[in-house]
Formats: sequence, C-alpha cells, structure tokens
Amino acid sequence: MIAAGTEIRVYGLGSRDYNDSLALREEILRKPLGLVFDPEKLKEEATDYHIGIKYHGHIIACLVLTPDKDKSIRMRQVAVIDSWQHKGLGRRMVRYAERYARDHGFKLMFCHARKDSIPFYTHLEFKPEGEPFIELGITHQRMEKGLL
Repeated sequence: MIAAGTEIRVYGLGSRDYNDSLALREEILRKPLGLVFDPEKLKEEATDYHIGIKYHGHIIACLVLTPDKDKSIRMRQVAVIDSWQHKGLGRRMVRYAERYARDHGFKLMFCHARKDSIPFYTHLEFKPEGEPFIELGITHQRMEKGLL
C-alpha cells in the first residue's frame, strides 16, 4: 500500500525536485561506491526524463530515463530512500516510467541492473539480455522490456 500524501511526477533539470533527487541518487547510489557526480556529465541530463515520488513535498524515490537509439530508452539511477524501500514505491515508479516512455513513442526500455536488483526487475517482467558485466566495479545485467 502506498502512503497517502505521495505523488509521482516528471520534473526538469535544475528544478528543486531535480536537485533533491540528485542528492538522493548521490546518497543511495554513488557514495557507497566512493563516487561523486561530475558536473559536466550532469549537463547531459538536460535531455533526460526525470521521475520522482514525493511525500509531503520531499523526494523519496527517483529514476532517470535516457533516450537511446531505435526507439529505446534506458532507465537508470533508480533510488528509493532506505526507510521507504519494500513498500511498493520502486514498482509504482517503474510502472509509471513504462507508461510515460510508451506514451512518448518508445518501444523498448532497458536498464543495467545491479546483481542484487535483478529479482526486482524480473518481477516487473524485464528479461536478461546478454551476459553479466562489470560496471562501476560491480556486476550488472542488462535487462529489457518491450513497451507495446
């Protein structure tokens, strides 16, 4: 059950929601690996779609959709605040992202899932593609889902 007071939305680069999601992504995804965001690389996010879930005005979950070639889109940087994990927010956000991408003409969504996240994406009907690989020092698996 999703808590009352939550809302899911798309927001733009440089907005307060974007800055809050950037801090969340850094805390959950980057710091544990000893990484920080490169300001020059972040400028490339201007053409991405940024999706987040807010709870009473605060970002508690987020993801980024990056258009790729041939009507495909990459989902990346999926993060949920620790205290909100296992409450359905990630699933809700990914489903929203799928509809949003489909409504914008994309036919395939893919991600580079960390090894420990593969069951989450499998449950959401993503299929493994190719062999596992190392990215940012940890094992990942490309996962895909058609958006028809």
